[in-house]
Amino acid sequence: MLDNGYGRIVTVGSRAAVEPGGHLAAYCASKAGVVALTKAIADETKGTNITANTAVSNVIDTPTNRDAMATENADK
Repeated sequence: MLDNGYGRIVTVGSRAAVEPGGHLAAYCASKAGVVALTKAIADETKGTNITANTAVSNVIDTPTNRDAMATENADK
């Protein structure tokens, strides 16, 4: 990218990086790491026409997530 003078870096994050939840410590830590890495890359590539961004999603409706949220809500 540096040799070409242009580039786009997009990483996949999660809301869990900034709003961690119980029973998800490893996942939350890894997504926080993705956000921090992307910020560091963005800082290191300032002025190079290379951008780095993290796409952060909310909860995605999947059967696994539905089961997990039902269990979490039952614990409350």
